[in-house]
Amino acid sequence: MPKSVLVVSQSGVHPLSLSVALKSTVANVIWASSIAQASRILRRDRSIAHVATQAALPDGTWSDLVDVILEEESAAAVHVWTPETNFAFRFEVARRGDTVLCSASPNQALVFE
Repeated sequence: MPKSVLVVSQSGVHPLSLSVALKSTVANVIWASSIAQASRILRRDRSIAHVATQAALPDGTWSDLVDVILEEESAAAVHVWTPETNFAFRFEVARRGDTVLCSASPNQALVFE
């Protein structure tokens, strides 16, 4: 099953680096305009390997998506950017037993591996 990238962005605002990354990848791109819509998509689509989102949207924050990823036991990596600075972080989210592991690294290029 091909891996997909879920992009959560209000009114299509995203950094240029995301546009470049999406054009250079073979992944299917799914768009959502809110945290609620993204959460519904994550619950039904198991092919999503990456989530790219603004740090905060009117109906929630990126951490709300992490909660859904953990709840659904998805293997998604979360890429978070702030429109003001055009800077991104990549969060790897995993559960080991009752422990939630979340590691962050600067990811200005928004590379989807």
